[in-house]
Amino acid sequence: MNGSFAFELPLMHITFGITFLIAARWGERSALFFGIAFLCNAGGFGLPVMPMGLSDSAVAWVTDILFAISFLCFGQAAAEHFGVGRRWLWWRLAICATSIALCMIAVIGFDDLHAELLASDAGCVLLLGMPLLAVRWKGLRRFDRWLLGASWMVTFESVVRGASSLFTAPGQVEAFQTSRYAYLMQALGSVCGVIFAMAGLAAVALSVLARYRTMAMTDPLSGLLNRRGFEEAIIDRPDWRDRPTSIVTCDIDSFKAVNDRFGHMAGDAVIGALGAIIRGRLPEGGIAARFGGEEFLLFLPGQSPAQSLRIAEALRATLEAEGGRAAGIDARITASFGVSGAVVSDYSVHDAIGRADAALYEAKHGGRNRVALKLFEAVDQAPAQRAATRTPSAGCQASSTRMSA
Repeated sequence: MNGSFAFELPLMHITFGITFLIAARWGERSALFFGIAFLCNAGGFGLPVMPMGLSDSAVAWVTDILFAISFLCFGQAAAEHFGVGRRWLWWRLAICATSIALCMIAVIGFDDLHAELLASDAGCVLLLGMPLLAVRWKGLRRFDRWLLGASWMVTFESVVRGASSLFTAPGQVEAFQTSRYAYLMQALGSVCGVIFAMAGLAAVALSVLARYRTMAMTDPLSGLLNRRGFEEAIIDRPDWRDRPTSIVTCDIDSFKAVNDRFGHMAGDAVIGALGAIIRGRLPEGGIAARFGGEEFLLFLPGQSPAQSLRIAEALRATLEAEGGRAAGIDARITASFGVSGAVVSDYSVHDAIGRADAALYEAKHGGRNRVALKLFEAVDQAPAQRAATRTPSAGCQASSTRMSA
């Protein structure tokens, strides 16, 4: 093995390993396994050139153990990152143990380097390749595709290296360090290791950023978007003018009384229960958000006011029937709803939100626990005039429809 480079390669993998372990503190589980894997790799590459007084056989089987654990962790890192979880974990643990056992038999029992390398490389291929088989390319984010491609590259590199061992490795374990196989392992390990590590670090970092962005856009109590998340979401939905679109606003009735009687934790549970009910009945393509306190909003593209009225009534009835039980309190929980349709002449979605708020106000003052509808009366206005005169009730036709409790 090349002297100076033989020391640089372990140091490079140690650096990658420490970097991933630091990244693991951000809460990304895959980074922990990446870190352990690269540190084991560093030991596997560095042990043969370290003056530790060990026999060649001892160095060989310890190195095989380190590489097997390394690829087991690489596979688990990929499984964690791509959401595969623990699929085939027990099989991979069995493969890891079998690979190590076969390597030890080949080294200690027969001094057969070819058999040792084939057992080691085959184990590495299976340990990393098996989780990758469960990952589907379609639907992956760009940086996840880079990581998946780099993972398959490392798997293929292990296949090529293992197949070449019959021609590049000597027959005895003692001659390994000066063999062409050792040089090939160094060269491929450096190139593929850097690409794999860079892809892994990018995927982990971007995944952490995406998670924090989601947390910033999501209300933790209801599991729905918060106000900022809603504003971001509708920016990506400019087609609402091209098809029927409705807004539903919601406000939990007498929410302060719930907090006063049962405590704020119970109030949080009520918000969570309503959030779960909304998520369960939200039509495909709909956007739901908690705007603050006990106020909720649904943006329903493709739904007419009449359809949205039925959706709101279903939410109202479900909350009344199940809300208290779902929140774990002995109380009847109700909410009032306002519905309005968006029209082409609206200056923005907030015009329709204003009308839905006005309908909600009518539902509240009409006795609560009901749904009210407010329709738009078309008026031909210039955009500047509409912007100047826009109010929650501007251009609205007072049409309140009670959906009785």
